[in-house]
Amino acid sequence: MAGPALLPSHSEVRKVVQRPGPGSLSAPGTRVALARSAWAAACAVAPRTIGTGLGLDPDDRWGTYALRALGLRELVQGAVSAAAPSRAVTGAGSGLDALHALSMMGLAAASRRYRRPALTSTAVTTGWALLGQRAGRPVRPDAERGRVVVITGASSGIGRATAIASAGRGDRLVLAARARESLLAAEAECRARGAETLVVPTDVADPDAVEKLLTAAAEHFGRVDAVVHSVTVMAYGRFTDLPAPVFDQVIAVTLTGAANVARTALRTFQGQGGGNLVVVGSLLGKIAVPYMSSYVTAKWGLHGLVRTLQVEARETRGVGISLVSPGGVDTPVYSQAATYLNRDGRPPPPVDSPEKVARAVLRALDRPRRDRSVGVANPVIILGFRILPAVYDRLVGPLMRLGGLSEEGVPPNEGNVFVPQPAGDATHGRWGRRWLRPAGALGAAALLAGASRARLGAGPS
Repeated sequence: MAGPALLPSHSEVRKVVQRPGPGSLSAPGTRVALARSAWAAACAVAPRTIGTGLGLDPDDRWGTYALRALGLRELVQGAVSAAAPSRAVTGAGSGLDALHALSMMGLAAASRRYRRPALTSTAVTTGWALLGQRAGRPVRPDAERGRVVVITGASSGIGRATAIASAGRGDRLVLAARARESLLAAEAECRARGAETLVVPTDVADPDAVEKLLTAAAEHFGRVDAVVHSVTVMAYGRFTDLPAPVFDQVIAVTLTGAANVARTALRTFQGQGGGNLVVVGSLLGKIAVPYMSSYVTAKWGLHGLVRTLQVEARETRGVGISLVSPGGVDTPVYSQAATYLNRDGRPPPPVDSPEKVARAVLRALDRPRRDRSVGVANPVIILGFRILPAVYDRLVGPLMRLGGLSEEGVPPNEGNVFVPQPAGDATHGRWGRRWLRPAGALGAAALLAGASRARLGAGPS
C-alpha cells in the first residue's frame, strides 16, 4: 500500500514543490490535508525511498537533504495551520520560506545530476522565487511555467546549442538572429523538446531592432527573465590586408551589437525588478593572436564592457551579469568568416563542443558568476600570454598557422560579415574534437619548452 504513494510522478512532484499560497493548505481532516501530511512525513522520515522513486541515487546527499528539508517545512506548515489557521505561515519574512527555497535548490542540484530537466526547472524556479521574496523582490505568480529567456545568435553554434539545452529544462524561449530560415530550424528543435517559442529575426547592430526584440518578448510572454547574447562574426587576414568596411562591421556586430543588447536588457530588468544577462565572450578577449585583429579587438572590448557592467550592477538589486569565455568550439563560425588569407579559419585546439559551452551558459543563468571559462587549456594560454610575453609572441604565429587555419585554398570573401548565410548555419561545425587533441598537446608542450629555454637562457643576473 505504501509503495505507490512513495513513487510520485513528475506532475505530482510539481504540485508538491510549488509554494503553498494563502488558504492552499486545507483544514485538518480533509482528504487533501491528509495526503499532504503523508507526503510531508514521507519526505522528512524516508527521503532515501522518495529519492529512489524520483529516479535519484538513494545515497545522493543533495537529494536526501533537500527532501528532508521540504518534508519538515510541510509538516511545520501543517501544524501551524492546524493550531491557528488564521496565522498560517505564508509571509515573505518566514524562515520556512528560506528552508523551502534551500530545499528546492538542493533538489534541483540532485535532479540535474540525474537528467530530470522537468523537475530541475521546477525546483530552480520555485527556489529562486522564494529567495527573491526573502530579499524583498516580487515573486512571479507563474514561476513554475519556466523562465522566459531571450537568446540572440540562436540560429547557429553556441546560441543554438543553448536554445536546445534551455528548451530541455522547460524554459520559454525567444530566438533571435538575422536569418529567419535558420531560426525556424532552431525553433523546430526547441519545440520538439516541449518548449514554448517566439522567433524574432533581429540584427543586433541595429539598436532599434534590439528594442523591438525585447518589447516583443515582454508582450508575448509577459516578462523577460534572462537574456543570453551569443552573436559574433569573424574575419581572417593581416590587419593591413583587411578591408576597412569589413573590420568596422566585425566591431559593429560583435562589440556594438553586444552593447545594444546589454543596454536594452538592463533597462528591461530595471523596470521589472530583476533579471540575468549572460554574454558569450571568448578566450581571445584575454589574449592576442595574428590574423584576427578585428575579432580580437571586439572581444577585448566586450570583456571590458561586461566587467564595467558587472561593477555598476552591484548598485542594481536583482540584476545578474555573467561572462562565459570559451576557447576553440566546434561551430560553423570559422568556415563562415570573411577571409583575406586565401585560407579558411578553424577552431584552435583543444576544441570543445557547443553543448559544453551551453551548459556553462545555463549554469550562469542559475547562478550568475563574473566569468566562466570553458576550455581546459585556457588558463595555461592566458598565463603564458601574461607571464611570458616574449615566448608567447614567438610561438603564437606558427601555432596559429598550424592549428588555427585550414589547409584548403579559398579566394578572398566577406563570409557572413554583412549578409547571413543560412545554408551554413548549424549547431556543429565540421571540426570534431579527436584529431585536434594531438595538436593541442603539441602546442602546450611547445609553450612549456619555450618557457624552459627562456628561463635557462636568462640565467642568474
